[in-house]
Amino acid sequence: MEEDVVFAISPISYIENFKTSIISDDNLLIELYDTPENIFSRLIFSDENDEIYTNDNYKNANKDYYMKEIQADLDWYGMVTAKIGIHNRVFVNNNLPEEVVDRIIMEYNLENDDCGILK
Repeated sequence: MEEDVVFAISPISYIENFKTSIISDDNLLIELYDTPENIFSRLIFSDENDEIYTNDNYKNANKDYYMKEIQADLDWYGMVTAKIGIHNRVFVNNNLPEEVVDRIIMEYNLENDDCGILK
């Protein structure tokens, strides 16, 4: 039985293995992107035990540094996704994941069954 599958791949630098695995005429490749400001607003910190904590004073005091690093990452991974051949881009616009998924389903004329799985 053939089923549709969604692969979520975090930003990558080494594309050789992915190019042969995901590039196909029957795969819909989509890059999710957002503005540096929106990404900065979602920035969180964790300690050596991966416990999440909030330190807005530190974050805001170092905003220029983080904005520069975020923009550099966006530039790099944008180049990588272009090399892979991902031409479909969806602007997250700081929306909740559920809202982005609903927009993708609508924009790309995908169907959604009652279980929330794309068909």
